[in-house]
Amino acid sequence: MKSPRLLSGLLLLAAILTVAGVIATVRPVAAPDVNLIAFVDTQGSVMTMRPDGALVNRISPDVEGFFTWPTWSPDGRSLAYSGVVSSGDELQISLYASDIAGGAERVLYASERGEVGLLAQGVVHYPLWSPDGANLAFVVATSQGLSLFMDDLTEDTGALHLLDEGPLWMSWSHDSTALAVHRGNEHFVVDAVDEFSVSGLDINAAGYRVPAWRPARRAITLQAQAGPSRFAISTAQLNGAAIKSVTPLRAVLWDTAFLWSPSGEHLAVVESPRFFIYRDSPLQIYRSLAIVPAAMPQDAVEFEQPIIAFFWSPDGSEIAFVTLSETPGALRWALLDVAKGEAIPLVDFIPSAEQLTMLQFFDQYAHSHSVWSPDGGSIVFAGDLLTDSVAASLSDHPGHSSFHIVVVDTTPVPTPHVIGEGIMGFWSPR
Repeated sequence: MKSPRLLSGLLLLAAILTVAGVIATVRPVAAPDVNLIAFVDTQGSVMTMRPDGALVNRISPDVEGFFTWPTWSPDGRSLAYSGVVSSGDELQISLYASDIAGGAERVLYASERGEVGLLAQGVVHYPLWSPDGANLAFVVATSQGLSLFMDDLTEDTGALHLLDEGPLWMSWSHDSTALAVHRGNEHFVVDAVDEFSVSGLDINAAGYRVPAWRPARRAITLQAQAGPSRFAISTAQLNGAAIKSVTPLRAVLWDTAFLWSPSGEHLAVVESPRFFIYRDSPLQIYRSLAIVPAAMPQDAVEFEQPIIAFFWSPDGSEIAFVTLSETPGALRWALLDVAKGEAIPLVDFIPSAEQLTMLQFFDQYAHSHSVWSPDGGSIVFAGDLLTDSVAASLSDHPGHSSFHIVVVDTTPVPTPHVIGEGIMGFWSPR
């Protein structure tokens, strides 16, 4: 029988994470596969399934607790995820890694007992695999604030503590040799070759969140001040941890978010956001989306549409983005053909709270959690498709949480498929 303290703690945490439950005891075993969707069901279990909803396989341990935010390894054979379980009379937050065959889970990092800190609503860790899968950088709330750790995934050593005093925003170089970190006005490079040494960069820049490595280049893209009341998205060419030169890529107004296409040929940029309240949470909406050719940035093309979040397709030919629906209380997925500069609507929806968090911080989650299928033919999200009954339910019951995992085939005709119940879902990298 649980103590009153433990029971109240579990109920409190469940409220923070928006759903609660006791994990089921059945754990089917599936062979490692590709083209899978990792998702969190409505009871707080990390699962995988095929894009048609078949072959559901539980990944998280068979203990009482809540598990969330699965993050695929680059080879698609492992998942890192957060878990909150009882430890004696208190709660303990841990970061896990598991083989997707349904076993071999291990704890990469465990917080102090009773220490329940969040990075954002429902987010207890932010993990980011290196592209080669050899290292896992992650941010966690500690007594020092938001702290950055690195784990080389070996059994004989624990995670290495690198930086404190977050928020900390980060991305890996394409060759996995370095991690760029942005904190306030400061920038750092973590050298993954030289025992994870941390070097400060002579860059003072704010007004954006995530530094973006240009694919196949040793260069970090960021927003820097280019003069009084003037800003530019710039590319800092690095030689080791030293800056060789800074080349302005595009003049901007303020507060940007940007992502390189997979080939590094184009940079997609949104800027000058305004805030509005959506389901009791502040949500940014940017005024437009610009596609900037790296070779000829003066030929940037502006796409005039309110943008909440966007994600490049695997081949860089399309961008899936979220904008406002004409129906109050709903959002819309749409698809931009980069070459043609034309957009088509995909589906109107109401996101889960966790999906909304991903959209709020899309420029970070785009590096770690894919909405796109490996073949670029579909996207996945968690929420409800817009119907009259769903819209009425949202209006009458703002705490509505019976959300679904939805796959939308983007071609030849946008077609949504509800494949299961859950609060978040992410596609495997291959």
